[in-house]
Amino acid sequence: MKVKNIKIYLILLGIFLIPFYVQAESIDIARQSTITGSYTYGTINISDANCYIYKIANYNSDESYTYLDSYNEYSDIDIKTLTTSNLKDLATKINKTIEDNKINYDFITNTDESGNFSISGLSVGLYLIKTDDKKIGDYIYSTTPALLSIPTTNLIDGNYVYDLSIAMKSEAKYTQSKKTYKENIKNVDSGPKSDETGLIEYFPALIKSKNVYSLVLLIVFIILIISIIYVYMKYKKRKNKEASYEEE
Repeated sequence: MKVKNIKIYLILLGIFLIPFYVQAESIDIARQSTITGSYTYGTINISDANCYIYKIANYNSDESYTYLDSYNEYSDIDIKTLTTSNLKDLATKINKTIEDNKINYDFITNTDESGNFSISGLSVGLYLIKTDDKKIGDYIYSTTPALLSIPTTNLIDGNYVYDLSIAMKSEAKYTQSKKTYKENIKNVDSGPKSDETGLIEYFPALIKSKNVYSLVLLIVFIILIISIIYVYMKYKKRKNKEASYEEE
């Protein structure tokens, strides 16, 4: 009975220790990968925008990086120890290096009508992804450069993931200048237009109109006078009522 219990304990112990003895998956240096991504802002799909990929470093079998000559100044930085905020800052610095030195991209593609893009044939390494700004209507849409490592590690099973997806962080900037805005105010007529930007262009102008402003002040003044009269009449009525009670 005791021997049987010992065997059971040994089996359970072996099952428990298996994860610690399983050798880590080795990196496939020759693997070709694909990056898919999206360039959107809310419900707006940014289509026909250029997406650029720059290879920053090679990924070695020992999970270290060997930076390319153009980015050798960053070789002392351990990517794996950086926080999300630090990675964002590093991406900004590397992007500045690219712009200052006019470094050519390694891959380029365009977003489709849904704002999606895909680039294949990527070897393992560290990459920077950036896009062109895109003007749609009165807004200019842009993205923040991002760093992406191929492969990355699956946090659940510890295996390497080679084909990656990314949603580019985007922002929108309203392009109407103050001068144009003032000109639009001067040209406001009494009737609203049927274009999509009517609320944006004319509602602020209506609020800033001197005539409307004066009218609002007049209405507020009248309401204030009526309120004072109402309070006074109520007060006088109460006093008269109290006086009649005293006479009785």
